[in-house]
Amino acid sequence: MKLTSSLRYLWVYSAADEWTIAWHDRLLKRRQAQGHDVVGFCITPVEMERRWLTFDELDSRWRKGDRVLMKIYEDLAGQLENRDVLILYNGANLHPEFVKWMNVLKVYTAGDDPESTEVLTKPVAPAFDIHLVNNIACLDMYRSWGLKYVHFWPLGSLTTLDELSDLNEELIGDLSRRSVPIVFLGGYQQH
Repeated sequence: MKLTSSLRYLWVYSAADEWTIAWHDRLLKRRQAQGHDVVGFCITPVEMERRWLTFDELDSRWRKGDRVLMKIYEDLAGQLENRDVLILYNGANLHPEFVKWMNVLKVYTAGDDPESTEVLTKPVAPAFDIHLVNNIACLDMYRSWGLKYVHFWPLGSLTTLDELSDLNEELIGDLSRRSVPIVFLGGYQQH
C-alpha cells in the first residue's frame, strides 16, 4: 500500500562515515517510495570533520560567525524553502537561535545518552516544537525542562533488511572494525 502525504519533510541527520550516510539514503528512499515528500541533509559535513559539536563549541562558532557553520546553515536554509517539517535526527549541530528562525514545524529526536544531555541536548531541544525521545527513561527529564510535546519514539525508525544489505559475515566477524567489541542482547521480563 502506497501512502501519500501533502507534508514536505527535511530529514536533517548526522553521519560520521559513509556507511551512515548510505543508511540514511536508504531510509529516505523507502519513505519516498511510500509516498512521502522527504529529502535529506547531512549536518556533519566533511568540512566539519563529520563531528557532532558540543553546545559550547557550537555556540562559540555561532557567535563568531564561523564561515563553515554559516555555509552549512545557508545551505540548510535553502533546503527549507519548500519544506513544512524539519526533523533533526540525533539532535546535533543546530544552534537554537538558528532553529528559532525557521518557519516550519521543528521536530527534535535523540537517544539522549547521559554523557550528551548537558553538552548537546538540553541547550538545543527547547528551540524545537516536538521532541521524540529514543530513551524512554529520559521522557520525564525532557518534561522537567518545560517541554510540552515529548513522546517516546523507539529507535526512531524501523530496521529492515535493506538497511543492513551491505553487511556480511566477514564484516560482522571482524572485531578490528568495532570500537567496542561487545554486544548486549536483552529483554523484558515481567514478574
